Amino acid sequence: KCSSGKLEPLTNHPANLTSFASTARGDRVVYAAETPVSNFVTEDARRDGIHVSHEKLSDLIKGSFGGEDSDHKLFVTRPGDKKEIQAHIDGQIESGEVELSLSPDGKYFVVQTEAKETPLKWGEYEDKFLRTMTRNTGSPGAATNVYQYELVDTHTGASQVLLDAPIAPDLGSEVAWSP
Repeated sequence: KCSSGKLEPLTNHPANLTSFASTARGDRVVYAAETPVSNFVTEDARRDGIHVSHEKLSDLIKGSFGGEDSDHKLFVTRPGDKKEIQAHIDGQIESGEVELSLSPDGKYFVVQTEAKETPLKWGEYEDKFLRTMTRNTGSPGAATNVYQYELVDTHTGASQVLLDAPIAPDLGSEVAWSP
């Protein structure tokens, strides 16, 4: 608190937090956290090997996954409450800063995610980038580089795609809530 200079933890998460948003009253906080680091190299892996399916090459080289280069997880908490709710989103969140926009009443937040799949109808937009990205679909789980907004319920952690439309590349986009 600026008025008293008192520091008080708002979360008790074991991994690094990279972004957060809170209501004006501070009664609800949403945050993005890095995935904790886990090692591929275990006794079982040394004995039996590992099955490589969708792991990043950089993770395989360093022998672990998670941390700052991995996807983020989203959580909702009330300060002073020991439980947190994990948000379940459809898309993926890249590493780096995650932009979270919490509604004034704290019931919902919006987050930009990378679409796991690009619907063919998105290729009907005039944007050449979108036409190219919807035609050149990679293997399942591969990056699409096409983004969307998701609306997340802070009580349940359930999400839904906000608009059945991509976020236009290079134009930027912002979220704003009306009071």
